[in-house]
Amino acid sequence: MSETTVTPEDLRHVIENLLATASGGDEMHRGPFGAINYTDGVLEIAEAGRAFWLIDAIASYQSTLRKRSNWEDIDRLAIWRLDVFNQPTSTPPSERWLEGYRRSFNIDFGGEFGDASALLSMRIDKDAPNLVEQWIPYTDFPCFEIELWTSNGVLLCPREY
Repeated sequence: MSETTVTPEDLRHVIENLLATASGGDEMHRGPFGAINYTDGVLEIAEAGRAFWLIDAIASYQSTLRKRSNWEDIDRLAIWRLDVFNQPTSTPPSERWLEGYRRSFNIDFGGEFGDASALLSMRIDKDAPNLVEQWIPYTDFPCFEIELWTSNGVLLCPREY
């Protein structure tokens, strides 16, 4: 019996396909901290990318932000984005460098799991500034970027909105 090797590229394609075909489901899954529920599409992405930590991170911010009286917009729609960079580093790069990096997208992941850093950010509108930014010095998430949304306490894929 031969073993099948799953590469980051394989997982990237699986997650991109899940994002493109997510249509919601019959079931909601309870997130940590009681802050959010999440859809079947988000569950499948977390399983494929071994990224339940991403749900945890988003839920921890949602819980904190919801307690603040000036964050009413957070319940309508929050856009969460994870940008993954091909070098692990404990120091976040400058915003100027990040913008150039996002535009270039000539990214070489390196082919190994765990050889990356990431920036988790949240905004309430595509053109608004980030309200949350968290630098993640080490990740094995296989995609270069992913966007998930929260609306009325539910974490979902954009196609599920």
